[in-house]
Amino acid sequence: MWSTGPFTAAMIMPAFPESVPFLYVVRHGQTHWNDQGRFQGQTDIDLNDAGRAQAEAAGLRLKALLSDKGQRIEEFALLSSPLIRARKTAEILCQVNSCDVSRIRLEQRLGELSFGDWEGMTTLEVKERFPALRKKRKADRWNFRPPGGESYADATPRIKNMFLDFRRPTILVCHTGVMRIILHLLGEMPEGDASIHVIAHGDILIWSDGRLICDETPLQI
Repeated sequence: MWSTGPFTAAMIMPAFPESVPFLYVVRHGQTHWNDQGRFQGQTDIDLNDAGRAQAEAAGLRLKALLSDKGQRIEEFALLSSPLIRARKTAEILCQVNSCDVSRIRLEQRLGELSFGDWEGMTTLEVKERFPALRKKRKADRWNFRPPGGESYADATPRIKNMFLDFRRPTILVCHTGVMRIILHLLGEMPEGDASIHVIAHGDILIWSDGRLICDETPLQI
């Protein structure tokens, strides 16, 4: 029955997170900046040899997950951060799963959080040059914004708005910062815990039936 009253945002906006379809979320493989412990953010660094191997392993794991669930990769949209470390990981995932790389669509909202002036610096260099800011970051990682950069809180709306656009099962290839926001938004992990949660290169998060799963292991919150 149609309502004769005025429309409201609540009447037309899809429920969140119930409206979010099935997801596989994959972290990119390692770069040499990762290996050196440098803040990487939106600086565009390619995979190293270890990273390419990690991407291949993630592709094989994804292939097994799809097979176990009776799914086909053709059923999924395939979105990647535009940064090369994620794009190359997505391409390797496609190759392992016999999927045309032309199906990859770049999604700006999947880009890593910016570390601003800290990008390219090691954690030790940041500690030496910005001791007061480093202490501020340790006290509240979720809301801390590096000089010229962004916080987890800053980036959260773009990730949530992206999810509201999804209409079909999707494979995402992205970054630690984005995945930590996903842990909070979909896994309901507290902000402080999500901001320090360890996510290895090639790790896969799965959103299915209203639960966020870390490679078939329900998250302990």
